[in-house]
Amino acid sequence: MVEYEEKFENLQPKQDLNNIITAYKGSKSIRPTKWWIEKGRELAKEISKKERLFSVQEHDATQLHHDLRLEKNRVMESWAVPKGVPSEPEKNLAVKVGPHPIEYSTFEGVILPNQYGAGTVKLVDFGLYELKSWSEDKISLKFDGRRGNIEGDYSLVGMDEDWLLIKK
Repeated sequence: MVEYEEKFENLQPKQDLNNIITAYKGSKSIRPTKWWIEKGRELAKEISKKERLFSVQEHDATQLHHDLRLEKNRVMESWAVPKGVPSEPEKNLAVKVGPHPIEYSTFEGVILPNQYGAGTVKLVDFGLYELKSWSEDKISLKFDGRRGNIEGDYSLVGMDEDWLLIKK
């Protein structure tokens, strides 16, 4: 337990974590429950400097879509994928959205009406990814999903404001 706490402290100092959560809450009306903040912290404890967390959530909000989240610099960079994250070779539109705290990456449940992102959220898969490259307009990576739904080589390619998510 101490080893995990030390690893967590080195990666995500409590002060930085609180600043991220405070900034996020200030920009959104969503309020996290204790359960999913703790679940996210448990996953954050497993992350080393070379490993990076990812998650894919099915989000039935205004429009059904998947939220793809990739850990970078201790936050989750995020894309909304209207047709979902492909499991077979395919190219799908991915729309870049704002970053989220790591703790939000494993949320499953209902976001109440009149709150940002209102609707049902289901966790499709989560795990670690191997980063091959990350530039301003291209990200290459390999997913290793714990649920086995999202695995293998993918790329995100920027095209002006939108991105393509490509399953290789």
